[in-house]
Amino acid sequence: MVLNDVTITIVNSGGVRNTLIEGYSRVRIRFTAANCTLDAGETLAGGYIIHKGLRVDANSAKMALSYPLDAGDNLITCVAVSSTGAESSITKTLTAYAYDPPAASVEAFRSDSSGSANEDGAYIKVTAEPDISDCGGANAAVLEVKWKLRSASAYSSPVTMTNNAALIGGSLTTADTVDILVTVTDTVGNDAEYGLEILSNFWPLRFTEDGKGVAFLGAAPVNGELVLPPGTRIRIGNTYLN
Repeated sequence: MVLNDVTITIVNSGGVRNTLIEGYSRVRIRFTAANCTLDAGETLAGGYIIHKGLRVDANSAKMALSYPLDAGDNLITCVAVSSTGAESSITKTLTAYAYDPPAASVEAFRSDSSGSANEDGAYIKVTAEPDISDCGGANAAVLEVKWKLRSASAYSSPVTMTNNAALIGGSLTTADTVDILVTVTDTVGNDAEYGLEILSNFWPLRFTEDGKGVAFLGAAPVNGELVLPPGTRIRIGNTYLN
C-alpha cells in the first residue's frame, strides 16, 4: 500500500472561516481508499496522524483531528494503515497566520458639530485606531462607542464608529463630565475595551500657556488680561467695581 494523499478540512473556532490562524485553527485529516494505491486483496483499515509529537488515531470514519496550529509552518505526518497491517505515510505542511488579540489607540475631545476641536463644544469626537492581526485579510475590526454623563447610572446604546471616528453628545455643556467606553472587536471574536473621560470645563483658575493671562471661574484666559466670566463683579470690602 502507498498513501498518495489525504483530504484536509479546516476546522476553525471563532468567526474566521477558511483561513488557518494561530491557536484557533485545527485541521481534520481524512484517509480514503481513493487516495491510496492498494495491493490486490488489500483494503484501507484506518490511519493516524502525528502532530506536535503526539499521535491522534482516526475514528471509525477514518478521520483524525489535529491539535491547534501554531503560527508559521505546521508539520503533520499522516499514516495510513492497511488491512494487512502495512503502513504508509506522507507529511503535510500547513501554514497558519500569527494572531494576537485586538487592541486600539483611542482619543476623545470636545468639539463642535463638525468634529473640530472646541473646548466649549456640545459634542465629543471619539477616534480609535485599531491594531489587529490581519490574518491574510480574513480578520477585521469593528469599533463601537457608548457614553454617559458621570451622574448617570447607565451607558447609552453602542454606536458603530465610521472611519474609526464617532461624534457623540449634541447637548453637552462645559459643566458635564462624560464617561466614554470604546470597544474594538475582531472577526475572530475577541475584544478589548478602553475607558475615557472628558472632564467638565469649569476651572476656578486658568492661565494661558505662557502664563501671561489668567481667568477665573471658567472664563477663557487671554494674554495680558485678568478675565472674569459675564455676571461676575469684583468687591473690595463693601465696594463693588463695576
